Amino acid sequence: MSKSKRRKASKIRPSETVSHMPTALGPVCPAQAPAPASQHIPHDAHVLDRARTQWQFGDWESLAEIACDTLQHHPERAKLALLAAAGHLQQNDPNAARQLIRLSYDWGVDKKLVSQILIAGVRNTLGRAAAISGHQARALKHFEAAMAVGMPGSDTKLLTQARIGEQLCQLGLNASGRTIRVGVGETVLRAFPHPETAASAEAISLEEIHHAWQAGRWEYLASIDNAEMVSQPNRAELAVYAAAGYQQLDDMVGLRRCSRLAVEWGCPRDKLKCMLAAGIRNTLAILEILTGKYESAAKTFIAALKIGVVAPKPQIVKDRIRRQLKSLKNIDAEQVLDGIASHLN
Repeated sequence: MSKSKRRKASKIRPSETVSHMPTALGPVCPAQAPAPASQHIPHDAHVLDRARTQWQFGDWESLAEIACDTLQHHPERAKLALLAAAGHLQQNDPNAARQLIRLSYDWGVDKKLVSQILIAGVRNTLGRAAAISGHQARALKHFEAAMAVGMPGSDTKLLTQARIGEQLCQLGLNASGRTIRVGVGETVLRAFPHPETAASAEAISLEEIHHAWQAGRWEYLASIDNAEMVSQPNRAELAVYAAAGYQQLDDMVGLRRCSRLAVEWGCPRDKLKCMLAAGIRNTLAILEILTGKYESAAKTFIAALKIGVVAPKPQIVKDRIRRQLKSLKNIDAEQVLDGIASHLN
């Protein structure tokens, strides 16, 4: 090789050798350089928080479904790629996981964090194996170690409860019994503690949550879906509200998970259906606004907020409409609100 060719070859950057994601991950996902500061690339600001919650619960399927488009231009793409890799590993797809870990390195992930997540994954796998074989004390130790390594400094006991519940459900083991016994005569860890046993936990105010639902604060409702929800005495109701939030944010993964948890935790199916039906009416009302059907939109918003036979007060309906209008582009919110308000009384 001539000197000029050697000089040219030496200028190739390592990141240029990673050209695409494997076909196992779906569409090609090029490892592009970050966009110029002047170029705005839209991204989901809450996707990392959701991914962390999914990791805490051990929702591996959802992590493995993180799309390439979601990763590519997100400012925290290195961490997201690593969490997605953890999902693929637990789904027995090591090839996809290796490619994502390679991308996370290219995007500047902390090597210590990679070690923590990978070791936590191994301990989770060992915990699942111990649970299947009936070694409950060993399973508990592995799950606790997985949370301590993966989320150091966090409330390990609380996170372990959330993780065990999800893993047992995935394995089809004792999902209704909600317990893992740690040896004869020793402590019983409740993966999904019953409300009466969780009475010592500080309950999240359902009144505050309901006001948030009335106002249409969907992102706030979705944020309820975290490890702390497991220990709440009113967790079934909280899961319903979180599902409603995810529904309006068009997050079907979160919607399915919280709906399932709500039912498992004792929420009547009819109550869950009513809440989700109200969400459908809310979406329909927004579509009616976009087509200029203000009178029909007013009636639909009222129906979306109606609880039982009690109709919502006009001010509550106005507050809901005002917040929904903020998410719509190219609309004079105040003018539209005035047009709908005349049909609320």
